[in-house]
This record gives sequence, C-alpha cells and structure tokens, in this order.
Amino acid sequence: VMDVHTGEILAMVSLPTYDNNIFSRTLSQEELDALLSEPGKPLVNHAIGEMYAPGSSFKPITGLAALQEGVATTSTTIISHGYITVPNQYDPSVVYEFRDWAALGPLDFYGGISWSSDVYFYYLAGGKQDEGFQGLGEERLARYARSFGLGEPTGIDLPGESAGLVPDAKWKERTFGEMWYVGDTYNFGIGQGYLAVTPLQLLNAVAAIANDGELLRPRLVKEIRDSHGNVVTTLQKEVRAWLPVEQDYL
Repeated sequence: VMDVHTGEILAMVSLPTYDNNIFSRTLSQEELDALLSEPGKPLVNHAIGEMYAPGSSFKPITGLAALQEGVATTSTTIISHGYITVPNQYDPSVVYEFRDWAALGPLDFYGGISWSSDVYFYYLAGGKQDEGFQGLGEERLARYARSFGLGEPTGIDLPGESAGLVPDAKWKERTFGEMWYVGDTYNFGIGQGYLAVTPLQLLNAVAAIANDGELLRPRLVKEIRDSHGNVVTTLQKEVRAWLPVEQDYL
C-alpha cells in the first residue's frame, strides 16, 4: 500500500513468512537447509524480490501508450469474437489462435479497459495486418513499459530488490537466439509472455497514473532521529521521472 502523492509505503507483506527469532541463536544446518529449500522461499521478500507476469494489470500501460502514439483514440472500436488469428508467415496453412476470455463483441477504448478484453489489447499492441490496423509494436511498447519504471529497480530503501524484465526483440535474440513474432507482442500487450515485474514495480506504475504522471521513488523511512528523539533528517518526496503521456490520457 502506497501513498500515491509521496511514495511512502504504508504497508508491505510477504508470504510465506518465517520466525526471525530463530536467528537470535545458533542455527543448525538442518534448520537453515529447511528454510532455503522451502518451495515458498520464505527468506525472499516477494513484494520487492520476486518477479511475476502482471497480466491484465499491465493493460493500462498498453492503452496509454496507444493513445499517446496515436494508435487508437477513445472511440476506436474493435470487435472481439473471442479470439484473434495470425497465419504463420512461412506457411499460411498454419494459423495461430490467441484467445480472449469471452466473445465480448464491439468495444471502444473504455469498453476494452472495463471488460479487460485481451483481443482489444492484442490489436493495440501488435495490430492486425490483414485488417490494416497498425499496433504499437514491441519496441514502442517496451519503451513505454520502461518509462513506467518497469525493468529496473524502484530504488526503495531496502536490499534485495529485483529489476524485473521488459522484453524486446534484441533481448529475445540475445537470450534464445530466436526472432520476435507478432504473437510475442500480443502476449506482451496483455501483461503475459516474457514480461516480469515485482509487485512494488506494478504498484509504483499504477501510482504514477493515479498522481497525474509522477513516477516516485518508494520509501519506508519517513525520518531519522537521534538517541534523544530529535529529528535529524526528514526524507522528502523524490520524483524519479514523469510519464511521457498527456494529462488528458491519464
């Protein structure tokens, strides 16, 4: 839980947890091994150190990028028949299907967001070549994802923060030796595929939408006091960057 105006972290929970009193004594190797081998990784702060696919919570970023880049307007209407198809570029007889969670019918931008239509955001992210609809493409989508603070640590005043991953064609070629396909862009646009974020990164990105575009540095420390209780330092709000999106779109 974050104060979107200051970046102050008001609550943070990581589960599963562990009893940290056991570290006040000598730990046996068996006890330590049990903690380290626990599938839930209790010693990891999952809020800042674990990476997950954000799923549909990433769609507002895709949507804002599409509005800002002129790919779509709020009246852009797309019909969701429950899926989208893409023929294999080398063998048109092979057709790939990317599904929506339901056949939602015609949707404008507000409908696409409120119904969380996968098909709507497939179009915005990757376009539909046979219909002449030009989407963002992976390069622009990756650029906007990074502008929301994804793919790098937030700078919170805690150790063990993960950077997350914002994929693009160069990364895929370097990592897997494979080219990037439009299906990768479709998955990227709905927060799936290779995209990985920490819960804190996602919270920070959503907070930037809520506060009209300020990407803040999250912090736990409010002030530092000496042994007599006198305030030595008061930490102020720190704006890391501004979202490259017009106020009307936010």
